[in-house]
Amino acid sequence: MNSPTQVIDPDGELVIVLRNFDKPFAEETKYLGVNMVALDSLIEKLENWSSPTTNVNPIADLAGKAYRIQVSAKHLALASSYFKTLLGGSWKETTTPFPSGFIEIAANGWGIDALLILLRIVHFTVLADYYQCKEALGFFSQTWIAELDQQLPTTYGRDLILWLWVSWFFGLSEQFLQLISTAMSTCDHQICSRGLPISGKILDERSDLINQGREQAIGNIIDRLFDYRAQFLSGSAGCHFECSSIMYGTLSKAMESHHLLSLRPVAPYRRLGLHQLVKNVKAFKSPEWCTRPAPYYHNIHQCAHSSFASLFGELNGCVAGLELSKLAGTPPSLEV
Repeated sequence: MNSPTQVIDPDGELVIVLRNFDKPFAEETKYLGVNMVALDSLIEKLENWSSPTTNVNPIADLAGKAYRIQVSAKHLALASSYFKTLLGGSWKETTTPFPSGFIEIAANGWGIDALLILLRIVHFTVLADYYQCKEALGFFSQTWIAELDQQLPTTYGRDLILWLWVSWFFGLSEQFLQLISTAMSTCDHQICSRGLPISGKILDERSDLINQGREQAIGNIIDRLFDYRAQFLSGSAGCHFECSSIMYGTLSKAMESHHLLSLRPVAPYRRLGLHQLVKNVKAFKSPEWCTRPAPYYHNIHQCAHSSFASLFGELNGCVAGLELSKLAGTPPSLEV
């Protein structure tokens, strides 16, 4: 009944009891709601994990299935600061084994395959350290990453956030820069980590660089649209009354047709992405009208303010990404 389901180390004295395993991972819709309190709490706990007691309390006999993995406590403590703190230097003396003879600790919600891979890597790293071949780990991690689909996502979504986590954790600077840029440029709502413990400075609802960059880029364009509209209304833009009046009316119609006028968009700009916004603004149709400099012919009016192409043609729908090396609290790059 209490025998290990999987044995990583046959001499190990520790059993990790995994319950509620294989829950949906980084779900598509779970973290898209406005209320992000639970997610913020999760990230904060993962990044600022408080030191647990040296006593390992027995696991309650919970209902449901459990996956039991036999491992070496010493190996885990050597490779992981979390397990080192959890188990403590005198963990054998401060814990009481179960009748099975093992010390048990609880885990909840992780995927079985992912946890097994991690535990095998942990045990492998101890061997690599003992035999002084740490370089091999860097090589294998880079080989694994190279086997992934190297075509990075070009739109915001679950795959992009998963790739962002991989690039952040393994210190892949080029991929990280590109993914951040894509996220800020294409997402039409507040960007979230989907439960992945990406550094709060980079991605956190309360104050993060990704959402700040996205909102600032969109806000700059919205401000520019309203500024030009105000200038046309006051007559400070446009070469004469007819010019400013025609451009004011045309710009107002174009903004209203894209839901940018009656209810001015405000941060966090839900259902409004930078890339699509710039595409829409550049597609504004400029008016054409004729002036009459002589009694016998007409000229199409042209001035610096009579064409949307001249006003908005240089808008950029892509936000520059963030350089991984300049962000505090990020994992170091792997040495190979």
